[in-house]
Amino acid sequence: MADSSQERDMPVRSPPPSGAPKERPRLKLQPRSKPLEETGQVSGSSAIFGGAKPVDTAARERQIEEKLQMKKQFSSSDKENR
Repeated sequence: MADSSQERDMPVRSPPPSGAPKERPRLKLQPRSKPLEETGQVSGSSAIFGGAKPVDTAARERQIEEKLQMKKQFSSSDKENR
């Protein structure tokens, strides 16, 4: 009985159409509106990220390590005073 209920839940597929598979129609592109030379010169060093600046992660890591050192020193000196 369990097999027949699973079969009812499965979608029924029609057999594949005979002949070759259908192909996508070919794109019909318009000719270029402007020649490639007139669009402007794009150099390899163009700003692909806009005005974004690189992040100096090493400096940030140093700041975090210094903070941890300060907290560690403060907590150890605080424990000694108790």
